Amino acid sequence: MRGMHHRFRIGTWPAVILSDGPLTLHAPQEVLLDAPPEALAAALAEAGQPTDRLRVQQNLLLLDLPGHRVLFDTGLGTARLFGEESGRLPDSLADAGIDAASITDVVLTHAHSDHAWGLSTEDGTPNFPNARIHLADIEYAHWTDPALLAAGNNSARGVQRHLVPLRDRIRLLREGEDPLPGIAA
Repeated sequence: MRGMHHRFRIGTWPAVILSDGPLTLHAPQEVLLDAPPEALAAALAEAGQPTDRLRVQQNLLLLDLPGHRVLFDTGLGTARLFGEESGRLPDSLADAGIDAASITDVVLTHAHSDHAWGLSTEDGTPNFPNARIHLADIEYAHWTDPALLAAGNNSARGVQRHLVPLRDRIRLLREGEDPLPGIAA
């Protein structure tokens, strides 16, 4: 991928892959549990990657559908949970010449930090001011469970900061319900 975005088509729909930057994860053996450690270390070294941690790219999809500009997931936002190079979606949008206000829909695959915390800034300002947000009802219910929040769960705290204030814009999807015409959940 050159720059911070890559344009292509899915059928007749214009599409853009947008980078949220790399994520630095745990030791590779803690993520890729079934890979033999020696083979994993050799493959990472051959690819010029560190062998003591796993570095993956966080990419997001934007589709232009008739009447809808849809962003799938929003990245980390300003959270630096996986390194200082993450949270680059605003830069990628600018690089692609896309105004965040032109996004009409955000489809969240789930509410983990690297998928949903880019919905808003630290002060709660929505990053996609005109977007309706689509999320599975069971996902929202899980992360807003008071017991999870009381237990100090970091993901639940992030949902309280980045999703709950936008609740009036969130369309909760029941099992089997699609977010938009032509997009199957």
